[in-house]
Amino acid sequence: MPLHHKKAIIIKNEKLRKIRNNLRQLWITAACERERAIIKRQRQLWYTQDKGKIEPDVAHKERRKLENEKWSIERPLRRSICECQICNKEDRDMVYTPVIKAWFCTKCYARQHKRNPTQFP
Repeated sequence: MPLHHKKAIIIKNEKLRKIRNNLRQLWITAACERERAIIKRQRQLWYTQDKGKIEPDVAHKERRKLENEKWSIERPLRRSICECQICNKEDRDMVYTPVIKAWFCTKCYARQHKRNPTQFP
């Protein structure tokens, strides 16, 4: 369900903040591990291509497929509430901006709102 208005998620309870931060970190770690596995497979393709064990165009197609797979993990993570789009902080309260369709920490949002209130309402 897309949000059509600014939405701030602010948690004041310290225990809930810790749970939120741990869940975010868990999500980010899982995504990074999947990306590392994909990068490792890409390197193996370069190695096997260099050794002549696989045709260059077959290796190229497979690397492109792996790159698309990597971005299918990266894009949603970048747009998620897990990290600020500007400072990449994971442990802050977040604000959703419907114009950009992304989440920003409250500090970055406040700075950007002063500079560009139309994109950061």
